[in-house]
Amino acid sequence: MASKSALGSILFLLLMSFLAIGCDRADEHSSVPAPPGDVQSDPSSEPMKKPSVTFTELSAEVGLELTITNGAEHGHHSILQTLGSGVAVCDYDLDGREDLLFSRGGTYSPEPQPAGTGLACFRQLAAWEFAETTRACGLQKPLFYSHGLFAADYNNDGFTDFLLTGYGNVALYENNGDGTFTEATATSQIVNNQWSTAAAWADFNHDGHLDLYIVNYVNWSFANNPVCIRGGQADVCPPAQFEPLDDQLWLSRGDGTFECQTSQTPLTPGGKGLGVLAADFDTDGDIDLYVANDTVANFLFLNDGTGRLEEEGFASGTAVDREGVANGSMGIDTADLNGDGLPEIWVANYEDEQFALYENLGHGLFEHKTRRWGIAAVESVFVGFGTRFLDFDLDGDQDLVVTNGHVMEQMVNSSINQMPLLLENQGNSFANIAEQAGSYFSTPHLGRGLATSDLDQDGDSDLVITHTNSPSVLLRNERENQNQWIQLELVGTESNRNAIGSRIRIETPSGVTFHQITSGASYLSTSSRTLVVGLDGEPCQSIQITFPKGKTIELEMPQVNRKYQVTESGEIFVQGPSAQSKK
Repeated sequence: MASKSALGSILFLLLMSFLAIGCDRADEHSSVPAPPGDVQSDPSSEPMKKPSVTFTELSAEVGLELTITNGAEHGHHSILQTLGSGVAVCDYDLDGREDLLFSRGGTYSPEPQPAGTGLACFRQLAAWEFAETTRACGLQKPLFYSHGLFAADYNNDGFTDFLLTGYGNVALYENNGDGTFTEATATSQIVNNQWSTAAAWADFNHDGHLDLYIVNYVNWSFANNPVCIRGGQADVCPPAQFEPLDDQLWLSRGDGTFECQTSQTPLTPGGKGLGVLAADFDTDGDIDLYVANDTVANFLFLNDGTGRLEEEGFASGTAVDREGVANGSMGIDTADLNGDGLPEIWVANYEDEQFALYENLGHGLFEHKTRRWGIAAVESVFVGFGTRFLDFDLDGDQDLVVTNGHVMEQMVNSSINQMPLLLENQGNSFANIAEQAGSYFSTPHLGRGLATSDLDQDGDSDLVITHTNSPSVLLRNERENQNQWIQLELVGTESNRNAIGSRIRIETPSGVTFHQITSGASYLSTSSRTLVVGLDGEPCQSIQITFPKGKTIELEMPQVNRKYQVTESGEIFVQGPSAQSKK
């Protein structure tokens, strides 16, 4: 049997032969028919039943008025303005209601140079009632052209902090515990003057403190801003025109400062990264990393248990698609779809490429199974960004949502605004029910960031979506069934406070489901850290929680339709059904 390294070398040579064909990703790939023996189902050809859920679009009427801009009106046609910006959902003031933080993108100064337009903070006062508190939070100062927001309690003090990524800088904001934030970048000793996009917080070395992985993109600048022509007009140049930048790994010293470990840890150079996800992909008890790269091979870093990350993308089968081609990858997430306890990896890709569903075979090996799950029939025309697994109808399985939107300005066979996807899990395949799920999902948008949260505390997941140059929206889940649910908020005491890396096993009469507390995911965004688990109409027989340092806590016959806050020290707090109406 060939070793992993040998297999990786063979696959790498195969990949190089494919990449030699061309550079411009807008034209280089075409749809590939399913090979013999690989059945491709087409959910769109099946008769559609009445959807079990619809989403109602909310924004200004609930106090959210925000448009994220990218400076396109200046006519520079730069790749910088294609990425968009994200949103973070968190209860920053610990009042029991989740709030919203937005990165507002940027513009250009006259020189020209990229310039920031700041952040936006919205505090939730009651169910579906928000007030802008940007100045009150101390976040009114624009720092740089910004993209991503990655929230976590990095100093284990019980309050949510966040990292802001963007062009030429990053900023770490420490929560003061009184509803305000202080920039702590300099004191943290984190330095990144490149073009950062995604980030993930996780405890890679099991010391109880969150470390930080920062993804960097390409070497664009106004000194390196080539002109590309499409349809006889100036347009954005694709990422193939630029050199990649190296990522960074910062290990926490436990005192609020960080040490760069990139030189000590053999990270693969040059990724053109746009997404990152921290999870235990090989289920060996430590945190691994998956990095979604744009037009070059994706990375899978497996943790050896000491905090050392070994890149196994090609050897694992997650670096390229089933034809051996590197995709333009953006949004990512993970979930166990088949109940075997092994998390699959989901990647939203560029148009004319299959979105990738890598099925976990165990032992660090995966197989590209997009066609097997019936997704290939609905996504080849989209450019996918924000994406999340969620059980939107609480029937006990994981559904999918994807927000789409193009990056090029001069379109030939497509449009800049694109339809979002709402993929319902039907047991062994997905069906797109978007057109039946409300007006938002039947309208094209220039979508980018996406986060999930039960904003109104009624048990199901709502959505927050950012757009470029049009208003961001809240989507209220109007679930029509009476399916039962349980929510879990885990609090580490010996492990990191956010319990990132915890594993959850939930047993019902129908079987067992497996979940993890992960970090990163989606696109430039942070979702609520409360885990929402649908039970269909069944009781919950048991919940087993394994915290990152190995402590296990079990709940026997817990009441349904409750939120459980479970601490690593064994304390359990129960919150009953909300009396707040979502109508």
